[in-house]
Amino acid sequence: MLQSIGSTGALYSDDTAQPYPGSTGMAQMGAANLLATADTGLSSQASGTPDDLEKHKESLKQTSLQKKKSASALSEAYEELAKICSAHLTNRKEKTKQTKLEILREAIQVIQALRDELQSKNDDLMADLMAEFLEQCKEEGQEPEN
Repeated sequence: MLQSIGSTGALYSDDTAQPYPGSTGMAQMGAANLLATADTGLSSQASGTPDDLEKHKESLKQTSLQKKKSASALSEAYEELAKICSAHLTNRKEKTKQTKLEILREAIQVIQALRDELQSKNDDLMADLMAEFLEQCKEEGQEPEN
């Protein structure tokens, strides 16, 4: 079986004069389409018709738009988190722009400070309740149980 390369760059079998499956040819697809297929997973066995290519281009545009929207929403969330953190941290040095990592580290500091404050208030409340309980037991002449 002899093989030849046609004018489109497709690999042909001399027996049938038909291109091998998946052998659409580099000249036909173009270098840009080859890069797109490598990045997006478009099968090399795709028919390569203009309709398929347009659908693929539209799909790439939609994916790109979704990624932009997602990145924008994520950036807005980081900005909001940075504002919240700066309102809670009094010892924060003012910076014009923080990295996402710095924002997350500040958020951790805020969460830890709030947790510690709640624990302290909870401890104080428990101590007050215990003192009241012991006072009531004393007034009633009862011995508190351990």
